[in-house]
Amino acid sequence: MSKYEIAQKKYSIENFKDKFIAKNLIINWNDYIVIDKDDTLSTYEFSTNLYSTLSLVKEEAKKTKKNRDKLYSATKVVASVDTSGSVRYRIIKYLGNNKNKLKDISIQNLQSFQGTISYFNIKGDKLKIEFFDKGVLKGTTTDIQNLDDVKLKEAPIGASLILVFEWVDHYNVAYNMGSGNAYIFYTGSTYEGTYEVASYSGGGYASGGSYHEHFNDPIHGSGFGINTHVEEILIDPSFENTKAECVFNKLNELSEGFKSAIQKFDGDFPVAHLKLVLEDLGAARGITRAPNGNENVPDYVITIALNNNSSTQGVGYRPNLMTAKTIAHEVIHAEMFRKLLSLANQGNINFDSRTKQERIDYLLSIRSSFPGIYDYMRRHKNWQHQQMATHYIKTIADILKEFDNSQHSDQFYNDIAWEGLIYENGNNAIYTWTSKSLEEKNRIKKTIADYINSYKNENCQ
Repeated sequence: MSKYEIAQKKYSIENFKDKFIAKNLIINWNDYIVIDKDDTLSTYEFSTNLYSTLSLVKEEAKKTKKNRDKLYSATKVVASVDTSGSVRYRIIKYLGNNKNKLKDISIQNLQSFQGTISYFNIKGDKLKIEFFDKGVLKGTTTDIQNLDDVKLKEAPIGASLILVFEWVDHYNVAYNMGSGNAYIFYTGSTYEGTYEVASYSGGGYASGGSYHEHFNDPIHGSGFGINTHVEEILIDPSFENTKAECVFNKLNELSEGFKSAIQKFDGDFPVAHLKLVLEDLGAARGITRAPNGNENVPDYVITIALNNNSSTQGVGYRPNLMTAKTIAHEVIHAEMFRKLLSLANQGNINFDSRTKQERIDYLLSIRSSFPGIYDYMRRHKNWQHQQMATHYIKTIADILKEFDNSQHSDQFYNDIAWEGLIYENGNNAIYTWTSKSLEEKNRIKKTIADYINSYKNENCQ
């Protein structure tokens, strides 16, 4: 058996501390480069399925809606095999500001790379972080600690203690006080009710050294208000460089309500790990899938799919504003699923294999934590649409108004927000809709139809 085959056979990441990576990282064994190979040791770097876009929002962006920056990450696996068949694996996360460079990046190809590289062993222990400036190694830190003991009350000397909730990816910022450059690096994922110890990154920087900061901590100086709750969204290759991605990016740039309104639901935005894909959905405009224990729907990932077929329901045909409406609509679905997931004590909401008492306890936890959801679940088969139509029409309308730069009346955006919530018959009939007057129903339907007809096949730039 070759060393390459041994690397595949012995690989297992099921004990990795970050359960999102343990459940979802998939190696492309056919896409690799040979880092080093001789008679005693062979080292390979394999690509994986984890490529992400991260949206950074500076503190002043809350008011100006500007200063939004993008970072991109790629996760790879390095395997070193010696003559005895022993294998050492390292998980490597690249974080940089150039999306194209990450497609071909490797530890042998760091020319002009700007960013950080985080190294983990196969158990998820952090080994080191390297800081690069235009391909030149500027510093290394190894004093990284993460403790998941909810009873912990004091942080080690030189570190801060942060209470975090739900599945959230965390990043820290280290500054070179001389140049003003900021290095942002991944520190791991944490779950509801755990503490994270965030250490200072240590030496290696001139003019005052470096430090880490967290958005919820006091800002260290007037010029460093960067939010390190970085929003990591998994962008499927089908979604990249499409009209749908263009609209999504514009939502992030133009609609503060797209974030702040969703945050009113109780949770950190985005919901758990949010994945965006394009698929042929037939007659549906979009669909949101919660993790359900099926291997085709990864744990801890809530997937939003938009329709990419050539019908009138496809993204290509629909106006940008209506695509933005579909995204906002589906994100609300996703947030509702996230709330249920936060109480499940597992990576999915499939309770088929759980005992009757465990199911009862789960429902009681929903009643206690989210009484509104429990009430709609108890009374309605299509509870999410019922709740959305009753409580979140204005939320969607406000998002669309910001996205559209207030070109129309409030009534127009409220009418547009009803698309996807017009159910009149049978068990799916939505009371909030059926209770409207015929005149009001006809106005809403006409507003939606006229707008789509006027702006069909609109491009996004």
